[in-house]
Amino acid sequence: MTTATPPITLAPPAHTPAADGEAPHFDVIVIGAGIVGSALAYALARSGRSVALLERDLSQPDRIVGELLQPAGVHALARLGISQALDGIDAVRVRGYQVFYEDNNVPIPYPTRKAHVQPDDEDSEQEQGRSFHHGRFIQSLRARAQKQTGVTLYEATVSDLIYSTSQPNVVVGVAASAKQAQPSSSSSSPPAPTSESSTTINFQLRAPLTFVADGCFSKFRRTLRGTSSRHTPLIRSHFVGLELKHEPMSSLYAPTPTHPNALPASQGGTALLPAPEHGHVCLTPSGPVLLYQIGPCETRILIDVPHKGSAPPPNGKGQLDAHIRTNVVPHLPKQAGVAVLAELDKGQRLRSMPNSWLPPSLQGQGKGSSDRQGVILVGDAMNMRHPLTGGGMSVGLWDVVYLTALLGGSNWRPDPSPARSANAEKEHAQAPPSTPPVTDIVDLTQWSKEISPALRTWHWQRKGLAGVINVLAQALYSLFGADDDDLFILREGCFAYFRLGGECVNGPVKLLSGLAPQPMLLVFHFFSVAILACRLLFTTDLALRRKRNIEAAKTGKAPSTAPPGILDYPWLLWRTLHVLWTACLVLFPVIFSELKRNVPDPFAFTMPSVPSTGMAQSAKKGNGSAHLSGTENGPLASRPLSMLAVGAVVLVVAWRLSQSPGSGGWMAPVAYAQAHARTLRA
Repeated sequence: MTTATPPITLAPPAHTPAADGEAPHFDVIVIGAGIVGSALAYALARSGRSVALLERDLSQPDRIVGELLQPAGVHALARLGISQALDGIDAVRVRGYQVFYEDNNVPIPYPTRKAHVQPDDEDSEQEQGRSFHHGRFIQSLRARAQKQTGVTLYEATVSDLIYSTSQPNVVVGVAASAKQAQPSSSSSSPPAPTSESSTTINFQLRAPLTFVADGCFSKFRRTLRGTSSRHTPLIRSHFVGLELKHEPMSSLYAPTPTHPNALPASQGGTALLPAPEHGHVCLTPSGPVLLYQIGPCETRILIDVPHKGSAPPPNGKGQLDAHIRTNVVPHLPKQAGVAVLAELDKGQRLRSMPNSWLPPSLQGQGKGSSDRQGVILVGDAMNMRHPLTGGGMSVGLWDVVYLTALLGGSNWRPDPSPARSANAEKEHAQAPPSTPPVTDIVDLTQWSKEISPALRTWHWQRKGLAGVINVLAQALYSLFGADDDDLFILREGCFAYFRLGGECVNGPVKLLSGLAPQPMLLVFHFFSVAILACRLLFTTDLALRRKRNIEAAKTGKAPSTAPPGILDYPWLLWRTLHVLWTACLVLFPVIFSELKRNVPDPFAFTMPSVPSTGMAQSAKKGNGSAHLSGTENGPLASRPLSMLAVGAVVLVVAWRLSQSPGSGGWMAPVAYAQAHARTLRA
C-alpha cells in the first residue's frame, strides 16, 4: 500500500509594499521562482546582491517534465552551494540509462568520476544524476532561496516592466499585484486569500537589472525579443505523461522518512522497471517513450506524441488513450506495460506538455528598439530543447553558475564540484578558488560598459554545454522519433554503436550527461554512427529488412536474413550516400540554428514547412519528414555550398577516427559490423 508524500510548504512570503509608498530598491529582480529563478536568486544573494524574487503562485507545482537531473546539473548545484536541495524530497539516484529497441536492450551507464579527476586519485565512484517530483524540487529550491540572506520572496503576479522615463528602452523595475487576505472578526487566524476574502494590492519594485525566468510559456519573451520566428518556440510534439504507482522502493534513501518500509533498489523493491536506478528509453514505432522512478512509490512515463501547436493532443473520443494502448504498450517492458494499462483503466488523467525548440540568442548587444537594456532572459524563457535527453535543468543551472560569476557580488565563492576531486572539500579548505577583487565586481547600472560585455562572455561561455545538449537533444529526437527509411538505418546504426561498448558508450553518455561539453566530440560520435550504419548496409540485411518483412507478411513465410549480394552493391552505394546526406540534414540545421542567432538576418533562410501528420499517422511510413530536423530552418537543403560543408565534415570525422587512440580508427566500426554479420548468420 502506497502512502502519498505530503507537499513541501514554505514560510509566509514577504509583505507586499504599500501601493502609495516608495518602491523598494534591490540590486536584482528575478521574475519566476522556478528552478532557474530560485537558484539564481539564491546564488546572487549569496554573492552579496540584494534580490527580489517574485512568483505568481508559491504552492507546490505539479508538472510532468523537469524531473530528471543529469550529473552535470548535480555538479552545478554543488558549485552554487545548494546541493542540499536534493535532500528530503525522496529523490532517486540515477546511474545511467537502459535503451530498449525492438527485442533488444543495451545499458548505457554514466562514467566513473575517476575520468574527471586527477590521474592518481583513487576515487572511482560512478557519476550520478537524480530523479524526483518536479514540484518537490521546486519547493526545496524556493525554501533555500527564501532562507538566504538578501532574498526577499514575494507571492505576486508581475503585470508589466517599468521603463525609464528618460530612456524608453531601459527597464528599471517591475509592476506587480498581489492578493492580500482580509482579516476575519470571527477567527484569530487570517483567512486564505480568495476572490471573496482578499483585495488586490498593486505595487512596484525597482532594480537596475531584472532577470526574466518565467519558463517555457514566458509572458515577456515576445515583448522583449519581438515576434520574429527567430524568437518563437517551435513545437514538434508533446509528451503525454502518467504516474505509475507501485509498492514502496527506495533508491537513494532506504528507508525514507516518509516511507519507512521501503525496499532498496538493490533488493528488487519493484519489478516495474527492468534496470533500477536507470532511466529507461523505449524506441517504439510511434516515437520514444521515457520511464524513470520519481519517488519510492512512483514512476513517471512520458510518451512522445507528434502534435504541433501549444494545445494538448486531442483525447475527446479516447483516441489518445487508444493510441497508447495500441501503439505504445506492446513495445514497453512487460511490467511497465501492465502498470500503464492499470492506470488507464483507473481513469488517470493524461497530462501533456509541449516539446519546444528555441535556440538561444545573443542578448544585450543591439541598439534597436527591440533590444531592451536592464533586463535579461534566462532559463526556458531564453533557450529550450526537446526534453528527450533530460538536459534542460543542467543547462539552466550552469547558466546560473556563469551569470553569478560574471554579475555576482564581492562574496561570490563557488563551492568545489564533486567531479574535481575525491578530496574536494579538503582541497577547497587548503586552496580556495580565486575570487575576483572588489574592483572587478560589475556595476549593474553600467549596461553598455559592463553588463553588455558580460552578457557576450556568458553567451559564449555557455555554448560548450548548452550547444552540445541542444544539438544532441534535437538530433536524437530526429533519429528516434521518425519512421523514415534513412532514419531507420541510422537508428539501427546507433543501437549497434551502443552495443560496441567501451568508448562507443562512454563518449555519448558523457555528452548526454553534460560531463563533456565538447561540440567536436558530438560531431565525431554522430558521424561514427552514420559510418557504422553505412557499413552495416553491406554486411547485414539492414537495407533489405523492411522490404523482406513486407513480402513475408504477404506470403506467410519467414523473412530471409541473408546479407545482400554483390548485385545489390550499386544500389547500396547510392543508399549509403543518401543515408550520409540524411545524417547531415539531421545534424547541420540544428547546429546552424544554434549559430544563426549570432549572424545578421540576410544569412538566414527557411525551408518549406512540413505539414502536420497528426497522431493517427505517427506510426506510418513517411512521418519521418516531420521530425527530420529539430528546426524548420536549415542551410543544407537549399545552398550549393552545402556539399563543401558535407565534404569538410566527413574529412574531419575521418581524420578524428584515424587519430583516435585506442579506438581502432576506421576498423572499429568495420570489425563490429563483421562480427555482427557473423552473429546473424549463426
